[in-house]
Amino acid sequence: MDNQKYHIFARILHWGMAIIIIGLLISGLTKPSWPKDIQPHFYFWHKSFGMLVVFLFIARVLVKIFTKEPELPKELGKSPIFAAKIGWSILYMFMIAMPLSGYIASDAGGYPVPFFGLNIPDLISENKSLDKTVWFFHENLPRFFVIMIMLHVLAAVKHYYFDKINLFKKMF
Repeated sequence: MDNQKYHIFARILHWGMAIIIIGLLISGLTKPSWPKDIQPHFYFWHKSFGMLVVFLFIARVLVKIFTKEPELPKELGKSPIFAAKIGWSILYMFMIAMPLSGYIASDAGGYPVPFFGLNIPDLISENKSLDKTVWFFHENLPRFFVIMIMLHVLAAVKHYYFDKINLFKKMF
């Protein structure tokens, strides 16, 4: 294995989850403008892909634990490396907080959580107060998640074009 690249499973999970999460963010942020007659279909697919993110997140953490990651180049400097680690931690927090908050809000609201035709078991009894509280986070976290994703991408682009450090080769 090339020590300058992430493990193949890490790269597949990175790009697969990126596509799914961006799709979920776009669908969730544009949901209010969707016609009412397609709302049930929207919820089915949004919740199914949201739960898929939970399972992929678990796989991603396991790959992170059991594979060696390439080190960041020292020429980046200590502050950018520290900032990258903080940024990745925040991205990981969003990757799990978004789908779990959707699951908890649906469960507490008394709504089923499908996973491509199967229903995820209820873990919480109906609780409208909890539903409203968690739903507030599920509706408002995406804006911050989008900002963090943009910062992640902009940092990689900045390092490539301005610092002449090709970090893209680690993830392709």
